[in-house]
Amino acid sequence: MTLRATGAVLALLVAVAGSPKAQSPRGETVIQTTSGRVSGIATSHDVVAYRGIPYAAPPVGALRWRPPQPALPWTGIRAAVEYGPPCFQAKWKGPSPDLTAMSEDCLALNVWVPPHKPGARLPVMVHIHGGGFFAGAGANAEPVDQVALAAQGVVLVSMNYRLGIFGFLSHPDLSKESPAKASGNYGLMDQIAALRWIKANIAAFGGDPGQVTIFGSSAGGSSVLYLMASPLANGLFQRAIAQSAAKVFSPLKYRNGARFGYESAEAEGVRIAPDIGSLRALPAGEVLAKAKSLMIPGDPATLEFWPTVDGHLIPAHPADLFELGQVANVPLIIGNTTDEGTLFANGHAARTAGEWREFARRAYPVGGDDLLAQYPAARDTDVFTSVSRYVTDWIFAGTTRGVARAMTRPGRRVWRYEFTRVNRAAWPFPDPPLGAFHSSELGYVFGELTWRGPRPNPYDATDRALAKAMSATWVRFARTGDPNGGELRSWPQDVPNSDRRMAFGDTMTFSVDPNAAALDAYERVFTKMRQRER
Repeated sequence: MTLRATGAVLALLVAVAGSPKAQSPRGETVIQTTSGRVSGIATSHDVVAYRGIPYAAPPVGALRWRPPQPALPWTGIRAAVEYGPPCFQAKWKGPSPDLTAMSEDCLALNVWVPPHKPGARLPVMVHIHGGGFFAGAGANAEPVDQVALAAQGVVLVSMNYRLGIFGFLSHPDLSKESPAKASGNYGLMDQIAALRWIKANIAAFGGDPGQVTIFGSSAGGSSVLYLMASPLANGLFQRAIAQSAAKVFSPLKYRNGARFGYESAEAEGVRIAPDIGSLRALPAGEVLAKAKSLMIPGDPATLEFWPTVDGHLIPAHPADLFELGQVANVPLIIGNTTDEGTLFANGHAARTAGEWREFARRAYPVGGDDLLAQYPAARDTDVFTSVSRYVTDWIFAGTTRGVARAMTRPGRRVWRYEFTRVNRAAWPFPDPPLGAFHSSELGYVFGELTWRGPRPNPYDATDRALAKAMSATWVRFARTGDPNGGELRSWPQDVPNSDRRMAFGDTMTFSVDPNAAALDAYERVFTKMRQRER
């Protein structure tokens, strides 16, 4: 359905109902969407939540590994009080949603609406969950409180999207049956479908479809950058925040060509299943069992099912697109945490110096010796530090800096940050310490630091003040396209080769990145890798 047709349908439904908002017999607010009417549920702060709204048809049967299709309409009032089931995924050691109800029929989103005057057009913030593109959900699986952020005057949306083999399988048979002659990236297609749903429907919830901010951490942050680089997402958002984005200014797999020493994503798909028809006929659980990843445990560089350069949704390597200015021209906040890699180093397969050398050359067929030169480990006791710094610099900070530098071209606006606060509610790894670990900024961004552990609440006044400042900054950016104002000290836009960033930590300080020399080394290595591929 085209956007014009979608708008026409919405106008017709509104005319029939008399108003996009009404009261159900039980008193809940009822919203008319393009697929049918929904009622919400009251939460704290007078925020109304609408949960589990389908934004696309169930991607099952013949729709498995195909672009998302329009949601099926319903009659009557749909009680949107329960989250939709999480998308099919394997259990892992990190924080996961309740997988007892996981399903392929999972393409649903959630909307949190704060109190507002009739006719209001509030800024819209769309949260894309993390989980390495193989785990997670749009519900409360991550340590965040969506209500607290929405209560600051934004309409907040989250969504599920297909994960792992269901979301990112490439295969020559799938490419042949595609009108675009491309396969893979179905999870990103789902995100785009959700954004189209938001554009068509969010005004009925009090949101402004012309003032949409996409944001997320980890795979959510990477999704933000991939959407910026995708021509299929043009016009669906006006601002972007990428937190701890990974593998964008990094070696990537291509759909149909061996690059950076990796086999093509299609060749990888053939190894899993020579015949896509037989794989499509299997129950989801058996498909998941076939997708036992060959990734090296604990290392995000070696994930098999990840967005690929498919020549369609992602037309070229994102680093090239950013550097050429061929990405969405929207204001961007981008940053990472100081100690991204500690969380991965604890579970990394490389425990000895020999295993570290083996890993480097296997994970980076092009660049492994360069990696070892930058992060050597002469003794086994050196491995944790080498792994954690490598992951921080090569996987996360390298992308932050590369994108920020590319976005300093004339006519672009970008603000760079680093989260430096040591979150004392860290996962229980007493030794070695985790520092400002991967995704530890999430609770601060959402503005309410919840604590469910057995120990006394570890957050203090500094944590609460930082959470208040960060969440207010994110909301201000969503409202105005500029993070400055309020309690935040001046945060200038990034300029070419400055390496200056706002540090969100015990204090908020704008200064030169002390890790600049290490990132120079990564930039040289990545440049050499790219030159070999040209």
